[in-house]
Amino acid sequence: MPVVALWQGTSPLEFPTADADDRAGIWAGLGHLESLGHRRIAFVSAELPGNYRVREIAYLDFMRDRFGEVPTGYLQECPNTLAGGDAALRRLLALPEPPTAVATSTDLVAVGVLHAAHSLGASVPERLSVVGFDDILIAAHTVPALSTLRMPISEIVGQAVATAVNLARDPESARDASLTVFSPTLIIRDSTAALFGRGRRLLLLAGNGMSEQHAADRADGKATEQRAGPAVLGLCRRRNGKGCAGEGGGDERRRNRMSDQERSPWERAQPAADIAQAPLPPC
Repeated sequence: MPVVALWQGTSPLEFPTADADDRAGIWAGLGHLESLGHRRIAFVSAELPGNYRVREIAYLDFMRDRFGEVPTGYLQECPNTLAGGDAALRRLLALPEPPTAVATSTDLVAVGVLHAAHSLGASVPERLSVVGFDDILIAAHTVPALSTLRMPISEIVGQAVATAVNLARDPESARDASLTVFSPTLIIRDSTAALFGRGRRLLLLAGNGMSEQHAADRADGKATEQRAGPAVLGLCRRRNGKGCAGEGGGDERRRNRMSDQERSPWERAQPAADIAQAPLPPC
């Protein structure tokens, strides 16, 4: 009886095996976030059967390779549940320097992350980018639709069936342990976006009448003043040649006068530099 293994994980190889290259998938998702300008990238690692930690280790290796270290508190372990992802993001956003992007080891906890982000006022992807892993059915239907890594299920199953058929046809053929891996596919949807670029921050800040040096300091996070005020409207007009929602800057001015109690939990947790880097509202 020919035996072929699927998704061997970290168990010792005993049979011909078809598996996914989870490490390559995690690096692809993190590389996507890095390409969007994110550096403060956290990881929510779900507790998987067999203490499977390949995806978590891949995150640690990526961060050390790209940025030299993993910021304190940026790796959060949790149950593989919606509530687990929700609780993990709440811990992340309570950090003194919260992340601008979060990758997760499963889509299930990623959906919990999206729920917590909404509850805390950290809009996705404007304030926080999120990447999942697996591409389960609901991933395309979350709000916003979840960027994720699609598992190569058809390729793995096809390889396993073909191997089993070949072994059945030739009972004398070698049945030594072997491993064939397939890489997950990055699926980019609506839950990831670029960080606010420095050049556009300078334009926004200078539009508020700041000196060039003060604007540069603000854009680089060296100043303490938090908000750019009604210059948002001017930048929208320069960007698309017309006004946008909230014309006159009234909503933005009102936000400028908000007390800490009136701001969302996410806004209260942000360093001044992050508020200055916040993306523009859609026009």
